[in-house]
Amino acid sequence: MDITKYSSVLWDVPKNTVALDEKFVVKRTLSFGGIFLIKDLIDSLGLATVRSIFKTMKPTEMSQKKYNFFKQFLLV
Repeated sequence: MDITKYSSVLWDVPKNTVALDEKFVVKRTLSFGGIFLIKDLIDSLGLATVRSIFKTMKPTEMSQKKYNFFKQFLLV
């Protein structure tokens, strides 16, 4: 996974970080990323992977509207 695309949601991670946990990047992107960044994430990792990581997330890790949208429409 090329994390340079996700630098907008990884603002607190040093740029010279060699490897990040895939789950961390997915959770951060789902929580703070826009729809185009999330689409790119789904295209690169696959819907099944993103969906399984989303199911491990707590509803309080993102806004209630975003969580409900993902749960009911995007990641069904």
